[in-house]
Amino acid sequence: MNLLRATFQSQLKRFFAPFACLHCKTPSTQVLCPVCLSVFRPRPQLLSYPTYGIEQLYSIYTMTGVSTSVLRHWKYSGAIGLNSLLFNWPNRFIEQIRSESFSYLIPIPQSEKRTPRQGAARVAELAFVFHQTFKVPILNLFKLSPTKQHNKSLDLISRMSQPNPFLLEPRSHGPDPLTYVKKVALIDDFYTTGQTLSFAAEKITAAYPNIKIIGITLGVRPQKIKQSSNFIH
Repeated sequence: MNLLRATFQSQLKRFFAPFACLHCKTPSTQVLCPVCLSVFRPRPQLLSYPTYGIEQLYSIYTMTGVSTSVLRHWKYSGAIGLNSLLFNWPNRFIEQIRSESFSYLIPIPQSEKRTPRQGAARVAELAFVFHQTFKVPILNLFKLSPTKQHNKSLDLISRMSQPNPFLLEPRSHGPDPLTYVKKVALIDDFYTTGQTLSFAAEKITAAYPNIKIIGITLGVRPQKIKQSSNFIH
């Protein structure tokens, strides 16, 4: 009986406890406290990685501090809406991406095992917002190999040495939409090691050697910015 009462009181306290800031954990009625909110803003980056088969990489947030907390919360819980992350990304950055004149948005496929746990296909959600912004159609070009391992379960060395996990979706009917296309944009949520976009670009280049490829991600690790030969704020 005492155990039951203690459990009930604990749950009651948790229910009526004030919300805490997602990053610094101080009491707050909002997702972020005023201090963290003042430093949370898009920091668009344009990065050049020719060795990865991608002409340019555009990334909206640099994953440091508050940004990392918020973006990971969006990815794994869905409590933060994607539109709230993109409501104030600079128009000049949008126009710079639009000037690339790509024909399709190609999202990186997400494991079917992860989607029910996270509540939504985050990359597909991101691609849809970009579709609305740039008025460019989405093309689901890839599917995952059945033997693909989840990156989160691998250490860095294993992750970098795994085989290409992507397969091109076979076309059952109609003309190939990429036959006369000059440029496409790969869409992923975060750019960490670069391996995922590299694998996807490799598959596209092998099948369509004349197509140029750019990448668009929501976040990028700051280490990748330091390694880049060309970036803008």
